Amino acid sequence: MDEFEDVESDGLPQFLWDPVGVVRRRWRWMLAALLLGILASAVLGVLMKPRYQAGATVMIATQEMPEEFVRSTVRGDPFERINAMVAGVLARPNLFHLIEENDLYPGLRNTLPMAELVQRMRGDINIEVERGMGSLARFETARLLVIEFESDTPVIAASIANQLAGLLVDEGIRLRSHQAALATDFMSRELERSEHELREHDRKITEFKQRYRGELPADLEPSLRALTRLQEQRASLALQIAETESSMASLATVEDDSPGARLQKLRSELTEELARHTEKHPDVITLRRQIDQVEQEISTGGAPAAASPSGLLSSRRRTVEELRRQRAAGEVRIRELEERVAQIPERQETLEALEGKKIVLQATYTDFLRKVQEAELAQSLEQAQQGARISFMERAEPPLMPTRQRWKVMTVGVGAAFVIAFAIGLLLEIVDPVLLLPSDARFVEGIPILGSVPWIH
Repeated sequence: MDEFEDVESDGLPQFLWDPVGVVRRRWRWMLAALLLGILASAVLGVLMKPRYQAGATVMIATQEMPEEFVRSTVRGDPFERINAMVAGVLARPNLFHLIEENDLYPGLRNTLPMAELVQRMRGDINIEVERGMGSLARFETARLLVIEFESDTPVIAASIANQLAGLLVDEGIRLRSHQAALATDFMSRELERSEHELREHDRKITEFKQRYRGELPADLEPSLRALTRLQEQRASLALQIAETESSMASLATVEDDSPGARLQKLRSELTEELARHTEKHPDVITLRRQIDQVEQEISTGGAPAAASPSGLLSSRRRTVEELRRQRAAGEVRIRELEERVAQIPERQETLEALEGKKIVLQATYTDFLRKVQEAELAQSLEQAQQGARISFMERAEPPLMPTRQRWKVMTVGVGAAFVIAFAIGLLLEIVDPVLLLPSDARFVEGIPILGSVPWIH
């Protein structure tokens, strides 16, 4: 007992210091557990089907064409899209198609729903990302993806691994092409919108010019020339009117002594007398005799009526009326031109604003046109060098050895049986303890300690 007294203060159960005693006391139960574990390992090794795992390698590379030649519309780190590519490969429609096409899990297809079969297949797939070219992450130009599949037969494992790798390549191409196509479509829509805005703005400018024709900045110089010409014409007409009126005044003085003037005056007096008297009145008779004498004088030796001062005066009056009419029309035209010239600064300000906006819209349209061309070129580049960006590095080959071999499983099973057997022995020691030290007697109530016998080797 002295040997166990020395370790009593360590705080561990005393039976751990006597493993041989544990085996000697619990060997029956431990042997039974060991035999059962060995038997179970042997049965599992015999019944276990070999599993084969094959892997294909895919390389994902960065853009090969320099950015200064062709600006790519697919932004972001290509390695950051690996999760999206893997998710697309592991989508239910893809795995469902592989199960149907390769007749996978024939014993379970009639008992399990397709959703559980797809989940089972996902458990048999393993995708690992390996670092590719480049010593540092920010200088890395390529990365490798290993797609592995585990199956009961090596040929199926290699075939499914290659098909999954092909799906991964197609998904990478589809994602990049789709992103490039989205960028091109977006730029094309923006180009159409910009073109529509530019066309509508041109229409507004055309309508503005048609509406305010004659009041535009381009009309300023012609309007000023026309205004100057009309003002000169107005001055000329005023001068002609003054000269004609002066001539009329001179003709009126001559006209007072002419036979025609006397005849006209006598006729006026006759009209006034007839309004008051009859034909037999002496004044009326006298006036008619005078009128006959003047008419006879005019018919025999006087000048023609058209050439008389009265005729010239009438002609001058008509001339003055025509000149005044022309001057009034010119005044109206002058006022119209002055109003138009006064409106030109305001129209010029509005037109400059419209033309300024047109310049902005034209620049926007040109910019979007350039971007559409660049996007179309980038899309063509994506289609041209997809094979270099994501491609097969190594195709899967049917494995020669299974992933889980029987002897390894049986070895692990036997080792687990030994561990379980010893654990059962320890459990029994805890459940049914044995007194190894005098101090253990304190756990037994009602039994006094009479003495102790030293440990006999």
